Amino acid sequence: MWRELLLILFLAIILRIGTPQDSTTQNSTTSNGNVTTDTTDNATTENRTEPPPNPRCLQPTDRKEGFFPDFYIKPVLMDIFTYMRRILPLGATPKKNVACILPRLKWNKQYEFVALSKAMKCPTPDTGPHKLFYNQTENYGEFIYFGTPNSTEAFVSNDSDWTADIDAMSKSEWESTTKKYRKGAWDPGFQIIWSNTTSVGCALVQYNNSDLADLSRIFKTNVSGPMILNTLVCLFSPIGCVEGEIPFVCKPIPTVGPLPPFISPRTLYPPTVKPFSSAKKLGVDKGFNFGTLSIAYILIRNLPPILRLQS
Repeated sequence: MWRELLLILFLAIILRIGTPQDSTTQNSTTSNGNVTTDTTDNATTENRTEPPPNPRCLQPTDRKEGFFPDFYIKPVLMDIFTYMRRILPLGATPKKNVACILPRLKWNKQYEFVALSKAMKCPTPDTGPHKLFYNQTENYGEFIYFGTPNSTEAFVSNDSDWTADIDAMSKSEWESTTKKYRKGAWDPGFQIIWSNTTSVGCALVQYNNSDLADLSRIFKTNVSGPMILNTLVCLFSPIGCVEGEIPFVCKPIPTVGPLPPFISPRTLYPPTVKPFSSAKKLGVDKGFNFGTLSIAYILIRNLPPILRLQS
């Protein structure tokens, strides 16, 4: 019996004392020379709280598949860039015997990844929505375009929007810029058709913006509700639009001289054998020949037996 009582007493003592805690004692000296003792508990845990979500960039999502099925961003943009590099430089000269041949841009997966990381931050340049912003970083020529899904879809798929700034150039601006480059509103278009630029990578991100004050500032009107926005980022390398350089070089097409006059094949190779026009011409000039003997043999073979005996 006394063993059970000792066990109960021992458990009660442990529960009363509780679990031991580690503590450290720090001594500090005041300005009066007195020593004070501070006891701190080392068992405190750090409260790790994530920062609140940015209302200007909620749920950013990669939209490389485009706006609807079978509308992938990569092939659409590559077709537009290839078209621009083939068509726009031809305006540098009215001569028909001059070619401005620029190599096709290559899609770079690393640039696409970097562009996606930038687009996931939902940048909104001061140029405003529905306008192509161009910037030069240390390694890239950078495009940023943001706006509503409908406007972004129309911009991405319409080549005339990409060439608008170049189309608005006067003849004198075009001629002087293509001979010795100077920066202007046409920088984005010339970055695409810059002859030394070889690689590109783009990314499209869709996100929600619930900051009504920010939306009102961006769209310069009173926005009363959250909006869904898209941001397109493209990176080009090597960087183009360099002051004083020549954007591209047009070379004359080599000529092969005038073509020879047309000569009919019948004149070069006249027929050497005259075709037979009738059976009458069999044996002409040479009496009986193989043709006439064959005909005689067929006739005799088909005669009645009596006529053959008489003959």
